[in-house]
Amino acid sequence: MIIRRPHPKSKLKKTNRKFISKLRSLSYVKEDLETSMYSDDFHQTIFICPLDRHIEPLIKKVEFVLKVLESKRELVGVSVQQMPLRRLHSQLNCDAAIYPLLKCMSSIINRPIHPQIIEGIECQAFNYGLDQLTTEEFETIQTNLNGLLPLDHSTVILYEQAINQFISHIRYFMNKPEIKRKLYDRASSCNRMKDQCSALVQSLIKQHSKILVIRLDFYLIHQSSTLLKKSHVLQEIHSKHDLEYLKGCVKRFLRMKRNHPLMKEIIGHIFRYEYT
Repeated sequence: MIIRRPHPKSKLKKTNRKFISKLRSLSYVKEDLETSMYSDDFHQTIFICPLDRHIEPLIKKVEFVLKVLESKRELVGVSVQQMPLRRLHSQLNCDAAIYPLLKCMSSIINRPIHPQIIEGIECQAFNYGLDQLTTEEFETIQTNLNGLLPLDHSTVILYEQAINQFISHIRYFMNKPEIKRKLYDRASSCNRMKDQCSALVQSLIKQHSKILVIRLDFYLIHQSSTLLKKSHVLQEIHSKHDLEYLKGCVKRFLRMKRNHPLMKEIIGHIFRYEYT
């Protein structure tokens, strides 16, 4: 909410737009999703809980794809050392950025996605990479890293080849012209909305000299027993009508500007709807 403040006019300073990486943006999203709030008429409690079983695999898919795209080199390799008695000691060398995700690859792949969830471009790239693998490669990339024995040279090599093939398919998908166009349109849409928000604030500053920007978080109250979001059915956590209901509440809230004494001081607003 943006409220008038009667202060002398101040000169506007132009600032250069600062960009943050997609991985940094994703980390902010994870922090928001891991924070839940529960309150009644008297008390308010903030819970820090793990990602729910529907969102966690999606976030990890996106994180894996973004880390693959961030690096242009091979992320997985094998170093071989000659041991006594002509034995080979094979060591899998994984990039530190993707090693934690490789350790839980099986759970990421096998976690079912609810049909009501529409997966984004990065998730589509992850799924495309899986679809292009052979049955043997698909089973191999689900191998527990702790189960790769250094003396089992053939298994280590097979795992390294399967993972690099998977990464290659992801990069190929993300480099398709039609996918690049979708990514460009998505980024343009986000930048356009950001510019519109900035233009609104700048115009209000010009008109009212100084303004006070207040952030308000509105949310639907859910039962405390479902805050950990471990339910097996998505409807037990969120109704598909939640967003529609929220938008109706916002419309009623804005209609209060006509007669509520506090609301009359509001000269502008920016709303964003989030999954929490």
